Amino acid sequence: MKVGTKQIAGLACGSEGDAERMGQVHDVYPNRLVVLLLLKLTLAPALVAAASVVERRFGHRVAGWTAGFPIVAGPVLFFLAHEQGHTFTSIAAKQTLLGLVSLSAYCVAYGWISRRAAPMPTLLLSYIAFAAGTLLMSKAALSLLPALLTAALSLTLGRLLLPLPAAATGPTPRPSLWVRMIATAAIVLTVTGLAHILGPRWSGLLVPFPIASTVLVVAAHGAAGSDGALRVLRGLLPGLYGFALFCASVSHWLPAHGLLIAFAIGIAASLVSQTLALRLR
Repeated sequence: MKVGTKQIAGLACGSEGDAERMGQVHDVYPNRLVVLLLLKLTLAPALVAAASVVERRFGHRVAGWTAGFPIVAGPVLFFLAHEQGHTFTSIAAKQTLLGLVSLSAYCVAYGWISRRAAPMPTLLLSYIAFAAGTLLMSKAALSLLPALLTAALSLTLGRLLLPLPAAATGPTPRPSLWVRMIATAAIVLTVTGLAHILGPRWSGLLVPFPIASTVLVVAAHGAAGSDGALRVLRGLLPGLYGFALFCASVSHWLPAHGLLIAFAIGIAASLVSQTLALRLR
């Protein structure tokens, strides 16, 4: 059976009941899993490629701005909504906010350790910091607003705690776009593929796991030393306020209003936040 436009439209308009009727849907649309798999392999990497074009066209000032858009979290939550249901995804989106605490810990750890260590040891110890933060946040039971405030506070403190880099003397190194795209596809496939085992809490906590951003940081560290890595990290954290607003919007609006409305509000909130941040820089 050919994959028609109704099937693809159904991916964007599905309800929580879709996940509960997956077996029935597969009988009617046997190629649905193929469509989802192809989207997982292409959607997030395509967004990364688009963001890369914007960065190269408009420079590093806009590069941090694009980081606030849900280039990875958006596709992950989109697929979770279709495969696990809206309630599951709402919880995962809230937990993603707490995952930003772990990401902030990773950034601070990388920034300070990079002052004395090479990229690979620095990366390993920074991942340990992320794991410790994730384990700590897995014990937290916060409602949506406290989770959002916790995420915002961690991003603010994270940037304040980073060492100040020396002034840039040249362009920040940009690793291969293909490497970034592959890394992005890997996190999308991993989180969505293991979601039924991890559950909504751990799935959300792992969404911010720094894979694609690590590619940027390690490349900058290797080419320009600790200062290069710090410039990337200090540009990344402020852009994540919009990311946090997107996740909070999806968590709040998804159960009652569905995927399209929740994502539209989330993207609008992220866009407003990033526009304000760009004007204030």
